[in-house]
Amino acid sequence: MSSVQLALWRVEGLSWPDPTRWLHEAELQRLGRISHAGRQHQYLAGRWGLRLLLQRQPAALALVQAMHLLPSGQTVLPQGAVSLSHAGGWLACAYTPEGRVGVDIECQRPRVQLLEQAQIWCGPLQCQQLSTLPPAAQLAQFYRWWTLKEAWLKARGQGLDFEQMRALSFELADATKADAAVTALPQSEVVLALCGSPGDGLALPSALQEQPLEWEILESRPCFESRP
Repeated sequence: MSSVQLALWRVEGLSWPDPTRWLHEAELQRLGRISHAGRQHQYLAGRWGLRLLLQRQPAALALVQAMHLLPSGQTVLPQGAVSLSHAGGWLACAYTPEGRVGVDIECQRPRVQLLEQAQIWCGPLQCQQLSTLPPAAQLAQFYRWWTLKEAWLKARGQGLDFEQMRALSFELADATKADAAVTALPQSEVVLALCGSPGDGLALPSALQEQPLEWEILESRPCFESRP
């Protein structure tokens, strides 16, 4: 069973030393190619967050320092994998010492024409299921599916792919078989999803920032993988 280490911060609450003192040369070069100040700050927050998460994993930390994050926000390491996600001033970082991991975080906010938006990345059955729910439950399910699908793609080193997302569904599963999980943080607008290697099962943290987490444990069903 793949164990997942997870951390969540408010970006505004993070601070770090002079980046030239701790960023690897390749990371400094990438930082220099980012022209927007807000995106520079986001990049530094992510790299610092990974270091905080991996500070007890010196071998993995050395590898992360020497590598770029892929555009999807996920990096496969010889000794595990890391993933990060930003949303609404939040930063989530995940690490597993074996297999793969993808994390996605979203801030649950009302959406105009939610059902029309869902058709872009949800299959017909999921759209039908959404349409039968009352508005509050509809919004909650919308964000659960969105974060799960993004985390699934990140665990595979991929960016957004709406065709794959539409073909991807999730079913409740035993923890020993699950490769996906989603939760909403208590007293918060944050929805958080994790995905790992299929068939391995997930060992998930039971609390975050001293708040208990109630995970919905799932198994992904990527229908497109069976296509010829």
